[in-house]
Amino acid sequence: MRLFYRKRFWFLMTIVLFFLMLHYALNSKAAQRLYFSILHKSSGWLIAPEYLSVKLFHGRLEIDGLKIMNKNQRDVITAKKIRVQISPWSLIRGRLTLSKIFLDEVVIATKSNPDPKKKKAKFPNLKKILGKIRSSVLIQNLYLDQIYADSLEIYKNGEKHFSLKEIWIHSEPSLFKDIHLLVKTQEMTAKTPLFERTEVDLTLKPKEVILQKVFVQHPYVEGFVSGNVKIEKDFVLEGHLQGEGMPRLASRIPFSFETQATLEHSFLTASYFTAHIEEARFEAQGTVDILDPKYEAVYSIENGLIERILPFFLQGDLPRGTVSLKGTISGYRREVKNHSTATFSDLHYASTQAPRLTADFDWQYNKMALKGSVLGEKGPLLDGLMEVTFKRDSPQGKLKPYFDLVRINFYETNMSHFFPELKISGLVHGSVSGKTYGEGLIAEGRLQIKEGRIENNTFEIQDVIFKYSPKELTLQKLDVVSPLTSFILSQPVYIQFQPQKIVIKGSPVLGLEVDVAYSTSDRQFNISSIKYTTNEGGFVLKGTYSHSGNMDFFLKGDFDASLLKFLKTVISDASGPMAVDLKIQGALKDPQLHGRVQFKKTNIDFRGPAKGFTDLGGELRLSGHKLHFDSLEGHWKDGSFKIFGDVSLQNLYPDYYDLTLSARNLTLVVPKILRLNFDGEATLKGKTPSPLLQAHLDIVEGRYFRKFKISELVFKPIEHERGEKNAFWDAVSQYRWDIHLRNTGDFRVKNNIADITFQSDLILKGTMGKPHVEGIITTHEGEIYYLGTEFEIVDGRVEFRDPYKIRPYLFIEANQRIRRSEIQDVYVVTVIIKGNLDNLEIELSSNPPKSREDILSLIAFGMTRDEFQAAKTRSRSSVASTILADELSGALERSIGKAAKLDIFRLEATDPDQAVISKLSVGKNITDRLSVEVSNDFLPESAERTVSSKYYLTDNFFLEGATTQRAEQKNRYQFNLSLRFFIR
Repeated sequence: MRLFYRKRFWFLMTIVLFFLMLHYALNSKAAQRLYFSILHKSSGWLIAPEYLSVKLFHGRLEIDGLKIMNKNQRDVITAKKIRVQISPWSLIRGRLTLSKIFLDEVVIATKSNPDPKKKKAKFPNLKKILGKIRSSVLIQNLYLDQIYADSLEIYKNGEKHFSLKEIWIHSEPSLFKDIHLLVKTQEMTAKTPLFERTEVDLTLKPKEVILQKVFVQHPYVEGFVSGNVKIEKDFVLEGHLQGEGMPRLASRIPFSFETQATLEHSFLTASYFTAHIEEARFEAQGTVDILDPKYEAVYSIENGLIERILPFFLQGDLPRGTVSLKGTISGYRREVKNHSTATFSDLHYASTQAPRLTADFDWQYNKMALKGSVLGEKGPLLDGLMEVTFKRDSPQGKLKPYFDLVRINFYETNMSHFFPELKISGLVHGSVSGKTYGEGLIAEGRLQIKEGRIENNTFEIQDVIFKYSPKELTLQKLDVVSPLTSFILSQPVYIQFQPQKIVIKGSPVLGLEVDVAYSTSDRQFNISSIKYTTNEGGFVLKGTYSHSGNMDFFLKGDFDASLLKFLKTVISDASGPMAVDLKIQGALKDPQLHGRVQFKKTNIDFRGPAKGFTDLGGELRLSGHKLHFDSLEGHWKDGSFKIFGDVSLQNLYPDYYDLTLSARNLTLVVPKILRLNFDGEATLKGKTPSPLLQAHLDIVEGRYFRKFKISELVFKPIEHERGEKNAFWDAVSQYRWDIHLRNTGDFRVKNNIADITFQSDLILKGTMGKPHVEGIITTHEGEIYYLGTEFEIVDGRVEFRDPYKIRPYLFIEANQRIRRSEIQDVYVVTVIIKGNLDNLEIELSSNPPKSREDILSLIAFGMTRDEFQAAKTRSRSSVASTILADELSGALERSIGKAAKLDIFRLEATDPDQAVISKLSVGKNITDRLSVEVSNDFLPESAERTVSSKYYLTDNFFLEGATTQRAEQKNRYQFNLSLRFFIR
């Protein structure tokens, strides 16, 4: 027993001495140099730690300042600090347990000069690698509890290629069991940021890798991936992956994808790749060599919303619309070629839009060629070609586009498609081309714009030739025509682009010099000088105008009024000298005006009826918000006028009037209706919106010559929807008036039915929007024409009985002596017309007395109705021929059916042998089977009225009933059952 304990003691002492010697051998500086020198001579690798400590009994390895390099020092590995926790007792069980591995500031630097003749290595065979490890390593189990690295960097040829701020690994590897691996990283970068964070949870099997969950967070996107990768045979991996994610840019639209891929040697082949972004579907398939990049693939996008897709790649203000795209990619490294064809619909960008755009893209390394066209309903609106080269100003700089060629052709393109928010339209035709020189785009072009419109102002640019550079836009030719103004450039105009300022200089037309600057920082126009000079004088405009609407202008000059013709919407013609000395300050909507405008025998023709102002004289003085008319006088038509007084303004609109006006022999003309010559005195005083206009007007001479049409009296015109309100009429509709109107001269009405001279004494009151008239108009001389006969007026008057409406009551009495053609008897026929104009009554009487039918026959034919029937003749000048043929058969038959909503309207002759229209028939379909028709015969010998009705029992049987009434006869009734067939 004593011997047993003695042997055990020496065995334990031997083990202790062994570990003490091993501990000394591992920590001795001399021993460490010996080990590393042997390793350096055998492998060529130099290992030089500043401090190496193996605390065997504590199971801890500490290394500081480690440096490892090969013979030619091309590959260098450095680490600031390494800490590893080891379980020495696990070695006895054939298992190496490493826990809490800590690496700090590991840097791997390599230098390589690749031999072009040397073949590139194939993708490593995982089975061979695992087999070599198994056959050469005695330890069959390696347990990694926790690996943590802080700041791992890899350099190649002095340039950082890869860096990793943190990495954490937890694993239980085994060559014979499934291996579960957890990996977490922070801030992974390879020249550009790769991943801010990754988390990998996977299981390694002998022939398969199962990805339970892989999370990646990229600066642009983050998401999850899962799936499995199988090792099918040597050099072949096959995987099926799916995932979902979310962009981290402006768009936060989720997406999902699924792919089936095979890795054989270094060739990765995707049999399919499908991604969904809302309604958009992206598909791709192809092959890429991942070791020696070479691509061969096809891809497509369907129903892609541009505003959803582009935020995955770009930031900022992006276009909107829908895109469908198909493309191919092929080639080797920088020589890879990418071609795609795309169709865009409802494309919007900033203030521009295009209904449909097709484009072909060609990419090769840093060059892109784009050929596209914007399509309309009848063909292309525009097409173009663009070739771009992308370059970096520095290795770390951003890509910048350089345009090798830009060309755009316009085909009657409506600008409203591209600038809808600017409310500008017009058809553009022409072309623009350019390219990049140095730092900017140089372009030139020639365009025409037809049917142009900016809000309510129309224009046409018949020709414009321009050149553009980053510093200047030159208008070499400009021909503008508009109702407001028209001009042609006689010399080029230069628009210079300076820092925070745009300067416009030049002499666009003869005598005009422009020097204007626009500050882009405070958005203000600074007019150094706009000067216009002619032989008759000139003017100078100086001042400032800001985007907020504030202005400070000074305008002064003596010039000919012909310059006012530039205001074509207001003035059609002008001539004669005038002087201006104005200062305009304040807000655009309510400016302060100071100065004067002086007229010196000036002639102005305004648009509309206010034409022919001649010999204008006097001054218009301005003081803040007040206009003072200082004896402004002149001639209009054949008369003269004078204006005195003041007008106060608010927001450029009249606010208060104090005006006195006088007129002598002024002429008011309404073409084809009225002409009045009058004298008068008037005052306009009071505050808007209801100042009072008081006047005394005397009609010196008046003529009313509009023809009378029976159709306008008998039948009401069709009422149409009222158009837009007239702004001027709305403004003055509440103006009150008190106007006394009389005529000392003749006021004569002469047209196709009358020649009458009136005397008037009227008072016009109310407002312009709701006027009413008091007084009377009388006449005791004149003639009226009735049924081809002239009647002399005995008495006549027009009364305004309703004090709140202009609804005149008319009374005219006239008579005529008619001699019977057969027996020479004389009848005195009296016609009385009375009633409101919208409901006139005509009374006929005769001496000796006769019936109404006989009186009409006497007026039309000179004989009674019985005498006319006995004569068996019809005059071409009959009642029907005189009235109906002229009025009803023409205008009424074409429109009365629609106006009165009638289904039947006919004008026809009673006797087919006579071309005299005498019968009128009107009717209405009450239902789809019942109709009613009324017929009237106007001739005295056949005058009758028939009312008939039809009711269709079936499509072929109908029942018809009618009643006929003739003068001095009883009604006749008739019924009929008819059968009708249609033969086709």
